[in-house]
Amino acid sequence: MKKTSLILGFALIAIIPLFMALSPKAEKPAATEFRVVTVVESVVPGKLGRSKVLTMDSNGASSEAEILNIFSLTGINFTNLQTNNRSVADLLAKNTADGYELVEVVPGNFGDNNSQGIFMTRFIFKK
Repeated sequence: MKKTSLILGFALIAIIPLFMALSPKAEKPAATEFRVVTVVESVVPGKLGRSKVLTMDSNGASSEAEILNIFSLTGINFTNLQTNNRSVADLLAKNTADGYELVEVVPGNFGDNNSQGIFMTRFIFKK
């Protein structure tokens, strides 16, 4: 009886590492990729401002696109604002189609008053 228990004990000790070796391995999770899109809209009248969309990926790839200034000498240019909105909406849709998820939006307003300065919105995506 003692000999049988001893043999069973050794058999169990030998089988456990076998099961561990044959069990499915946990896959390493894919690295999270981030993409930051920053929209800078100038609030300087008379075409003196510079408005842009800047994009940067986790791997350092970047791009820059011009957008229209939203102020003219007579005030807000709603046609330019509508065009910029369309450009930003297209960019958000492209990032979503590329598999990115919008995780945060960070707004900013920089300048002395509402007639000069910039509006900046940063969109943070991940996948």
